[in-house]
Amino acid sequence: MSVFGAEFVADRRNVRGRHMRSVGKYNYHRGVEWNWLAQFFVRAELKYGEPDIAFRRYLRGQVAATLHRGGIGGIGELCDLSGARGPEFQAWSMSGFLEALHAFAGVEIDVPAQRIAVTPQLPRSWPELSVRKWYAGVPFDLEFTNADANPTLRMDFPDGSPPAAEVEINLILPPGRQLAALDLQLDGRRHVPPHQVEPLPGSRNVCVRLSVPAAASLRLEATTTRATARSNRTA
Repeated sequence: MSVFGAEFVADRRNVRGRHMRSVGKYNYHRGVEWNWLAQFFVRAELKYGEPDIAFRRYLRGQVAATLHRGGIGGIGELCDLSGARGPEFQAWSMSGFLEALHAFAGVEIDVPAQRIAVTPQLPRSWPELSVRKWYAGVPFDLEFTNADANPTLRMDFPDGSPPAAEVEINLILPPGRQLAALDLQLDGRRHVPPHQVEPLPGSRNVCVRLSVPAAASLRLEATTTRATARSNRTA
């Protein structure tokens, strides 16, 4: 605020709490109002297991803008104290919005290392998540639900030919829940995989970690109960 005069800052038409009117080079070109940057804040919240905050604070307004404001399917360049401003449809904003939505699937692909990491998270207002991703030229579909705090993950390679890759799965349990049972099926066959249950740093959540070979069909269901005491556990 040191670049603005006291009179400007005191005027509620210019500054109101954490919100500010765009005034050209002084704040516009510092990016504080650009919609496309929301994706990075979403990823930061998800890193610490806060999907509700990630959606409510950074994406809910963009969903409303996409569906109801300024024309179906578009997000404007920026949003400041006055509301939506700049071009009503901007590619940077829309691509950032899509990246932010995909971030909730938590998919990271490293083809040279033959690795697919999956850390899905759902805001409580989302009944499910479904997304298609690609491992090099091979598509796969991911579905995730968290009904009754029991995470269920489905991963399918629709062409029936999974790559020679390892799938690293991280299930972040809701606060106050602990793992009771883990049911894994690979191509219809049940497995009892080694797994670790660890506290998620910087949060009240715990994370169930396991690694399995890619399969044409993967089903994983975690049954949880109310937590009694937090502890690191390896099974």
